[in-house]
Amino acid sequence: FELPHVDKLGTESPIADDRITVTSTYVLEPGRITRTDVYTPHGEIPLKSLLMEFATPSDAASQQGNTTVFGRGSVRKFTAVGFEQCTVAAVQDDVAYHTPTGPLVSRVRCESPARTLKTPLKLGWTLSYSDF
Repeated sequence: FELPHVDKLGTESPIADDRITVTSTYVLEPGRITRTDVYTPHGEIPLKSLLMEFATPSDAASQQGNTTVFGRGSVRKFTAVGFEQCTVAAVQDDVAYHTPTGPLVSRVRCESPARTLKTPLKLGWTLSYSDF
């Protein structure tokens, strides 16, 4: 799907920002979901940073580059594309990660530093999971 604009942050209500468009693609396969986003700027756009978070009840995580492997839980692996680095942390004691069905246990945070966006930027992730 394509978004003709994104929303500016920092105001009480969303304001359409047509300086950038986004095309998102999902691929659904048995045991795996892949999302790819292509951000296309219309002119130069300064970015303060890039940040994406993924939280899950899965745990016993290990990190290798931008791939996180979980030893326990239905989420088995989370791989990010287009970010400089990813880290994983335990968040079960952080109330911001508590849900009506219980706390999320692990958070993957992927980041890249400030830059000026002049050409399309491709970001994405792949989530591998076990059958329920």
